[in-house]
Amino acid sequence: MYLQGVSFGDREYAQAQRVMSERNLTFSGVFSVESSVTGGARKEVFDAAWEAFADTRPQAVIVFGSPITDTVEFFRRMLTDRRTAGAYLLAPSLLQELVLMVWRAAVAGGVEFVPGQVITTGTNPLAKDTQYEAIQRFQEVMRAYLTHSGQKDYADKDHFLKDDGDGEMMVAGWIAGEVLSQALGSREWVKDRKSFLASLYNQRRYMVDDIVIGDYGGECKRGCCVAGCRLPLQSGRPDCVHKEVCGEFPCGLCGLGDFGGSIVGVRGVGFDVARHA
Repeated sequence: MYLQGVSFGDREYAQAQRVMSERNLTFSGVFSVESSVTGGARKEVFDAAWEAFADTRPQAVIVFGSPITDTVEFFRRMLTDRRTAGAYLLAPSLLQELVLMVWRAAVAGGVEFVPGQVITTGTNPLAKDTQYEAIQRFQEVMRAYLTHSGQKDYADKDHFLKDDGDGEMMVAGWIAGEVLSQALGSREWVKDRKSFLASLYNQRRYMVDDIVIGDYGGECKRGCCVAGCRLPLQSGRPDCVHKEVCGEFPCGLCGLGDFGGSIVGVRGVGFDVARHA
């Protein structure tokens, strides 16, 4: 699924086609309409596109859609049309909250909850994914911060363990802070603006315990992955984390695995059907 004439749509679909063709594969069906951002498709056009797509009875659907009403309607139909209700939904992290919102409403309306049916991407481990030493330290640091910093937003010092969405964002912010601290931590690198800019793209690596970020540009010598770097990440290769909706509602995440050279992995957001069915 992709929307036409909007960010995160046409280009992503073209890239997906290239990736599929490299594996001698093609999409069995495609749903695509003009996005509401650029005027939107008439109802009869949307309906016709949906009927043609649903008749292919997809087993898994990749969603390239912006978080707008078109995508909401697509998700709603995916979960309620008997031809598509059993398909896996693969969505970017940008759409995670939106698809969960639609799924909650569908479950409340009687749609069967299927653990693992929705898979989304991410960029870092979850706050409770303690297989990583970095996350073990994050928990100590964040718990101390929530307890002693004087912040007023969270009364529970373990909030990041109980709300996986917030926890995931807290981990992302903490890792960013660790990287920034390291980037500014060398006198040689920060002696002047030119040196600092040059250092950022000269095989720069940032080690946050057992998570390694970097390898941007420059020459990559043999053995560049020692001291904790689990995979060669030459030239800033993008990495991705997979999450699936699997456990307790409204948001319970656990580790699924890596994709495209990822160095971290998580598994799922969950539903408590007893409370929301």
